[in-house]
Amino acid sequence: MKKMLFLLACVTVMGAATVHAQTPNATSKNSVAKNKVKDVKKDQKNVKGDKAALKSDKSTAATPKKQIGKDRLALRKDRHNRNKDIKKDGKKLADRRAKKRDSKSGGAAIPAPAK
Repeated sequence: MKKMLFLLACVTVMGAATVHAQTPNATSKNSVAKNKVKDVKKDQKNVKGDKAALKSDKSTAATPKKQIGKDRLALRKDRHNRNKDIKKDGKKLADRRAKKRDSKSGGAAIPAPAK
């Protein structure tokens, strides 16, 4: 989040400086760009404050460590299962492609080993 805001500020400043450098009222437009940078920095401070508030939030602080561990484990298992499903789907697709390729070439499709 912090990096994104910083990049946004850089792009805003660079873009404003590049586009408006040749205009007669470039100084006023440069000050507008500087104000935008200040706004972005202010937003960054607000984000830091929100994070600190979240850490000190009573609902988060009251969560037992055991429950946090269970939640992390559940998320990890869920990710593992999703990856497993993706691999299965990829294998099925590869088998289908192989059968199609073999049927086009005139040879018999080689059956996949049964598990």
